[in-house]
Amino acid sequence: MHTRSIRLFHRRINFNSKPEQCTKCDRSLAHSLRIAPPTSDAKAKKIEWNESLSCNNLIWLNGKTVRLNQFSEEARLQLLKNVAPKPKVLNQAKQQAKLRSYRSKVKKAIASEMTKRNKETAERLQYVIECKNVLPEDLIVQFEALNMQREQQRVKMLATYVRYHNLLCNIVPANNVYDQA
Repeated sequence: MHTRSIRLFHRRINFNSKPEQCTKCDRSLAHSLRIAPPTSDAKAKKIEWNESLSCNNLIWLNGKTVRLNQFSEEARLQLLKNVAPKPKVLNQAKQQAKLRSYRSKVKKAIASEMTKRNKETAERLQYVIECKNVLPEDLIVQFEALNMQREQQRVKMLATYVRYHNLLCNIVPANNVYDQA
């Protein structure tokens, strides 16, 4: 039997953040990176690589072409985690609705604290509303030390808002294509 050399193999598969697509993307990226997939299952076939050709595997990273065998297996796994789409948050629509509800409550609390002349409390709450990044957990402890009306209610409201905000911070829509392998 006569075999031919294949100079280039190209295919395109679109992956998004739906759970089944995340698993497929992880497996595809792991195969390309020559590592065992992090989401392996018992019925999946064993992945085989021709180790004598591993020096020919190149990867484009940070504007440079680098040989894949220069990376350790841990570094390749980290690269996979950075590239693969993040899975969708469980009950995302319900949690976004709760976040909107608590955002409204925080805005009402800001107005209330301003009328009571608790300017520092209102400014801290305004910072929380405007923040686009993950909020620190010690924010609630700092908030408890402030002068405010209905302290326990405000602290509980802020803790709930921070929990939902941090959970939904930097999420990505499920229908976008994130990776093409």
